[in-house]
Amino acid sequence: MKISLKANTAKTLEEAFEQFILEHCTLKNLRPSTEKHYREFTNYSLYKFISRDMVVSQLTQKTVDNYVLWLQQQNIRDTTVNVYIKAFKTVIRFFKGKNWIDKNITLSLIKVDTQEIQPYTDEEIEILIRKPNMNNTSFCEYRNWVVVNFFCNTGCRRSTLINIQLEDLDLNNGYCYFRHVKNRKPYTVPISPTMVNILSEYISYLPHGCVYLFPTVTGTQIKPRGLTRAIEDYNKARGVMRTSVHAFRHWYCKKSVLLGVDIVRLSKLIGHSNLETLRVYVQLLTQDLKVNEVQLNPLENISKKNIPKKRIKIR
Repeated sequence: MKISLKANTAKTLEEAFEQFILEHCTLKNLRPSTEKHYREFTNYSLYKFISRDMVVSQLTQKTVDNYVLWLQQQNIRDTTVNVYIKAFKTVIRFFKGKNWIDKNITLSLIKVDTQEIQPYTDEEIEILIRKPNMNNTSFCEYRNWVVVNFFCNTGCRRSTLINIQLEDLDLNNGYCYFRHVKNRKPYTVPISPTMVNILSEYISYLPHGCVYLFPTVTGTQIKPRGLTRAIEDYNKARGVMRTSVHAFRHWYCKKSVLLGVDIVRLSKLIGHSNLETLRVYVQLLTQDLKVNEVQLNPLENISKKNIPKKRIKIR
């Protein structure tokens, strides 16, 4: 029997996927959340359409196309469909690199209507940053108030906030070090004087030996979903039905641009290495900039100059 140099394609889809997890995620030291994302993609989507026991070499262009059609028939948003397609594209690229499937198989994202992102309104923010009565509040409510203020002050992500440690703060100089960021490039952000005062008081209530800035009531690190639920309860208790944690980031970006912060500076403040990503946030400004756009329009500006000015008359 001659030894063949062709790759062994007798692997099942599940076996091939586990190899993908090992080489693409584990050996590259990607975050656990990345592996979780790919596993959710297969368990909640791909394996519902394609058997995990199917031999991976039987994956064809027709199978891939039919999967996309099946996704579009499910009761999910188009953006969610594209989330699954992006994950599948990465897996397919890995399979093709291993010569397990036809190298001509392609997969494209579907067209999605651009939806306006809704950040918090200024009125909602004013309600949420109102300090609770310190004589009649719990640690959780007080902590959540500080959290909301911190989101509004820095525009950081949820995953960044829950990983901030007390040693990351430099209140004397007004800075905070973000050690856990999406692009794995830690950076330092400025903290406003108001936030410094809030944190200075808040830290005095934390127990000795507490590691994390925003812990649970028992002093341990709060989990992502735990923080999400905490903000939901906090907002609703104050009559604000919008409860998205990420919407604070949208509000921060929107207000920063309206206050004159340029896109390059904003990208550094919120930790975006790619300026193109900020185009999403620019969409937030459509309504807010309408008045200024009219005032700054050349024709409108010259027209106003030709309007006779009223004189002040003394009766």
